[in-house]
Formats: sequence, C-alpha cells, structure tokens
Amino acid sequence: MLTKFSYFISQNIVLPKKEEFNLAFLTLCYSSNDCFNVLISAKAVEDRALEGCYAFSDYAVVYWLDYLECCIVKLDKSNTGLTELLVSEIREFLRKHFLSAEPEDAVSITIRERFNVFETYGFFSQLVRAAEFWKNCI
Repeated sequence: MLTKFSYFISQNIVLPKKEEFNLAFLTLCYSSNDCFNVLISAKAVEDRALEGCYAFSDYAVVYWLDYLECCIVKLDKSNTGLTELLVSEIREFLRKHFLSAEPEDAVSITIRERFNVFETYGFFSQLVRAAEFWKNCI
C-alpha cells in the first residue's frame, strides 16, 4: 500500500537522511538557546514563554538523541561540511547541558560504538556519557 510518506520518499520529495540530519541539528541548536539557561530570572522565563520560546521544547528534549543517532549512522565521511556543522552544535549543546558528567561514569560499549564517528573529537567522552545518561532517563 502506498502511503503519502512512502510516495514522498519514492519521488525524492522527502529525503529521510537529510531530514534526520536537519532535525538533529535543529533540536541541538534549539536546546542550546539562551532561553534554557538555568540562571535566567523567573520574569525572563515568563516573558520568553509568552513569546513562544518554549513551544518546541518538549519535542526537542525527547527526540534530540534519537535524531542524532539516526543521522550519525548515515553521516558520510565525504560530507565533512555537514559533519563539522553538527560537531559545532554538539559541542555547544554539551557545554550548556552536560558539564557535570563525571569521567568515571560507566558507558556501554553499544553507546561508544554508536557514536564512534565522533571519537576523534575532544567531546567524545562527554557525548557518550550524556547519551548514556539520557537513555537511562527516558
């Protein structure tokens, strides 16, 4: 049975690999927005809520790791521009949200292997600890 989704994919109107990358980038970038800074005042939070700054937050919080996992599996080594763009957002996201992870935190081999495309980056250990932590929370 042909669905709208399968039709769009078959006609190359929707490119799942590209959209997974875009959503990984979007959720990471959005989650790094200053409106999520824990040090902002209650009044600033209220103002930003009224402006709609938190409208996408539930979705971003729940799915950032899923999209990141989907797109890194398919990251093409030849497309270093996209990889570097994603690396920049991952670095910023981790800097803002996962500084407290301790180096001795246990990380499964599965998580390490899944994110091995980032093994050469300085944030690799922090990323795998964040992924392990997040998987245990959700």
